Amino acid sequence: MVDLACACCGTAPRTAKTPVSTINLPEAAPYATKTSMLRKAISHLHLLLHPHSPGAENPTYLKEPTDKVLFGVGVGGTFLGLVAVTSGLYSMSYGINKTP
Repeated sequence: MVDLACACCGTAPRTAKTPVSTINLPEAAPYATKTSMLRKAISHLHLLLHPHSPGAENPTYLKEPTDKVLFGVGVGGTFLGLVAVTSGLYSMSYGINKTP
């Protein structure tokens, strides 16, 4: 098992078994000062940017050998489609490549 501690702050990864209530988030007081609200917002932002989701290094859609081929075909098709759409938009914008 690889230790996936966060590179920016060194916190341990949160697994699916870790309840959210055990994460150290500053509690907002009833009179919530601007500082405590800012600390809580930064904590939430950190969890959004570094979720450490379990299973990310071994996704379920790449388990079988044929899955990798199909995934590559899907990514390649998507890329070619985006290139074709971008080329068409460019041609329409500048009025080039018209058929007579």
